[in-house]
Amino acid sequence: MNEFEQYFSTTELPTSKNLFRLMLALHDIGKPKAFNEGNKNNQYQYTVEMINNVRNALPFQSTEIDLIIALVSNDVLGLYMQNVISIENVKQQL
Repeated sequence: MNEFEQYFSTTELPTSKNLFRLMLALHDIGKPKAFNEGNKNNQYQYTVEMINNVRNALPFQSTEIDLIIALVSNDVLGLYMQNVISIENVKQQL
């Protein structure tokens, strides 16, 4: 989040900055549970479950929460940022 604020907070986004900030805040929320259970691959499933558990309390439309879920339900953005997959591959997976 700090890097977003420092380098990209003035960048135009296709969605609200507050929605993007929420996505950044929640994207790893399922990781501790997955690690505690011994299978880090479950982190995406747990993250989605946790977001769905609080989605009605969040100040965003259902379609906006669905967008967050699409972004955090796998690691396509992380893989892209690490130059492991192309932007075309990210678009296809999303």
